[in-house]
Amino acid sequence: MSEIKSQWNASQQEYRTEKFWGGDHFDLAMEAHHPGYLSFGYWRRESDGNPISDNIEACENLYLALGNRVGLGAESVVLDVACSMLQESIYLHRTFGSTITGLDCVNKHIEVGRIRVANANLEQHITPVYGSGENIPLASGSYTHVFCVEGTPYMDRSKFFKESHRVLNASGRIAIGECMVRPSSGFLFEKLAAFVADAWQIRRENIGMSEQQYRFLLSDAGFRDIQIEYIGKYVYTPFFINDFKELGRMIKVRGWHAIAKVFHNLLCDLSFRLGWLEYAFVTAQK
Repeated sequence: MSEIKSQWNASQQEYRTEKFWGGDHFDLAMEAHHPGYLSFGYWRRESDGNPISDNIEACENLYLALGNRVGLGAESVVLDVACSMLQESIYLHRTFGSTITGLDCVNKHIEVGRIRVANANLEQHITPVYGSGENIPLASGSYTHVFCVEGTPYMDRSKFFKESHRVLNASGRIAIGECMVRPSSGFLFEKLAAFVADAWQIRRENIGMSEQQYRFLLSDAGFRDIQIEYIGKYVYTPFFINDFKELGRMIKVRGWHAIAKVFHNLLCDLSFRLGWLEYAFVTAQK
């Protein structure tokens, strides 16, 4: 594997995101747990309402549900922002037949993703690009859809929404799987918010953003018909329960990092139960 040199400097958010998600603790050993998928997952089948008990199925179910909401299909040309190691891009192509450009600011993700796409013989359908969602290195009006799962907490949302609007064609749509830290106050919330922002390198201004503020940023970027659907009860608690059950196996694969991951998921579950954290499907029209 030929390493891609980082293009970010230490003052940039992308540098901090890359350092965190591209660190040694996110090596290929994690593939033994849930190959290439880094999202929380959507743990309820919409076809029958039944719960899901498998991490991979839950992640794919999230991509399926979000893709269905914006009408992905064989004619769609999709920009998958924060695509991670392109496993979700591969799933989107195989499920909907769409042409995909996978964009990620983590060089290690793009390195692994390029190999994964080649091994799947999908180079003509999926293109990996190393770059930022705040300054998308692609032509205006090039895409029918922008797709982003759990990437915006690491970005300046205003810049990302404006860049997404720019690269979409005249009738394009955006689809976001969004982790939303709701406005709150008090000593415990403030301390936990600061800890999460520092530990996971999330932009501070995205913590405590109200739905009204979020809608304004989308509208200010030029989007209309904004839909926000909350699904947190089918995300955080089942995700934590599943990882807790899998802790023994994860320790064998990832060592003490597995314990840190379960602790993170416990914090997410508790924050959701306290009303501080939600998960939303967000869609909007250009």
